[in-house]
Amino acid sequence: MTAQRLFTQAELEALCRSPQEQMAGALESGDKEAAKRKYAELEDAFLGFHDIYYHWVATIQEFIYERYGHDALAKAAPLGTVLAETLKLDMSVGEVLNCSKSAKDRVAALIDAGTAAEVKKLYTYLEKGFQDLHDLYREWTSLLLSHVYREYGVEALEQCLRFSSEKRWMPWMQEDITHDAKERVRSWISLLLGNFATIRVEEDDEKFTIFQDPCGSCGRQIRAGCYKPPLNLSVVKEKHPITFNRGEVTVYQAHLAVMHTIMPIERIGAPWPAIVCPGEASGGPCRIFMYKNPRAAAPEHYAMVGMAQP
Repeated sequence: MTAQRLFTQAELEALCRSPQEQMAGALESGDKEAAKRKYAELEDAFLGFHDIYYHWVATIQEFIYERYGHDALAKAAPLGTVLAETLKLDMSVGEVLNCSKSAKDRVAALIDAGTAAEVKKLYTYLEKGFQDLHDLYREWTSLLLSHVYREYGVEALEQCLRFSSEKRWMPWMQEDITHDAKERVRSWISLLLGNFATIRVEEDDEKFTIFQDPCGSCGRQIRAGCYKPPLNLSVVKEKHPITFNRGEVTVYQAHLAVMHTIMPIERIGAPWPAIVCPGEASGGPCRIFMYKNPRAAAPEHYAMVGMAQP
């Protein structure tokens, strides 16, 4: 018997509209309260991803300090490179300050008092700032992971990713899998839009397939040339479970194997969620498989990291 679908394709397409399109649609509706709610929802997604990076940077630094000591942590702090990335993004002081915190009150006031064109102009400014800061935090995270890999090797990189995951990802996973499938896919679509991905989603009886082209993290990072000089982030060469046993995976992509595949399989018997990454630092499209039963996945998702399906 065919399982009942949770969304129509039109509903999924509406959920996947870009933040710009969603905000414009809310303003065009003429409903000021709806426009305020939509802005608040989008801002929460943007700043929520910033928060992921804040904690990730902190846990990597904590790992380095606990494992290798004070001098090792001092050596790992790439402040000059981070500042260079900020300058490369051509961010003004005002953009950094305005987009490092909530602008909900400012946007709400303009929705009440201004024109739709004025609100759109402010929104465009804020979204650009949120994205620039997102990318800066992503690069800071990746610089620290690159340092761990170059200084201490692939096993230490796996241990570092496991350390961060124990602190943040695994508690998040345990909470996320308690939600029903409809709520989970809505939350993940919002998360990915807050990551500035371009996505579409298809549903079948057992799962949702989220297509990202590009992914807001790995894909955009590769296409921006971050694995070439001057930033020159690391590519993990070894054939190892954290490179899906194929090698040539970016240091950022390695977290997909550890945090979303290996550790969830160890804890709940399935990836969280199952991700097929193009690898080889290609920046190509990727797919996320969100099974309606969060403890289920196809056999190939286990084989990619050399694990047996329970």
